[in-house]
Amino acid sequence: MEPFEVVKATSEREKFKFSKLKRSLSNAGAQPVMINAVIDHLNKNGYFRDGITTKKMYQEAYRLLKQRPKRVAGRYKLKEALFEMGSSGYPFELLIAEVFNRLGYSTQVGTVVLGHCVSHEIDAISESEIDVFVAECKFHNRHTYHCNVTIPLYVQYRLKILKGGRILKESMV
Repeated sequence: MEPFEVVKATSEREKFKFSKLKRSLSNAGAQPVMINAVIDHLNKNGYFRDGITTKKMYQEAYRLLKQRPKRVAGRYKLKEALFEMGSSGYPFELLIAEVFNRLGYSTQVGTVVLGHCVSHEIDAISESEIDVFVAECKFHNRHTYHCNVTIPLYVQYRLKILKGGRILKESMV
C-alpha cells in the first residue's frame, strides 16, 4: 500500500500510521481479530487514501465497533462522549467525583478552602481511610485545546499555599 497523508482535527496533515489506528482500537479493548477486521473494512472501502480526515476514519471504525460488543465501541468513543457533555466543566467534575465514589472514596465537589490571603475552590476532594486525592479538573470541549505546563505548576502552587488550610492535610502536599 502506498503511503498517504490524513487530515487531523487541527487541519494539519500527517503521514498515516497503522500503528496509531491499531493502538487506539487496542486501547478501547478490541482484540487482534477485531482490529484486523476494522482495518480490512477500511482498506476495502477506500478509507486509506490521501487527504481523508481522521474524523471520517474514526466514524467508520466506530460504526463497525458498534456492531460488536458495545463495551469496546463505548470505550472507543470515550473522548467524543466527554466532548458531548457540553461547554461547562462542572459536569466533568461530577463525573470525576463519581469515578472516585465508585472506587470507595467519599468525594466533595466545589469545596472552598481558606488560604493565607484568599479562598480557593478545589474541584474535587476524594478521601478514603488511607488516601486523599485533590483534583483540579480541566475540561475542554474542543480537540484543538490542550493544557500547557503552566496549569500543573499553578495547581502545585495552589496546593502548596493551601497547606495548613482547613481541608488539606499535611500529607496531601
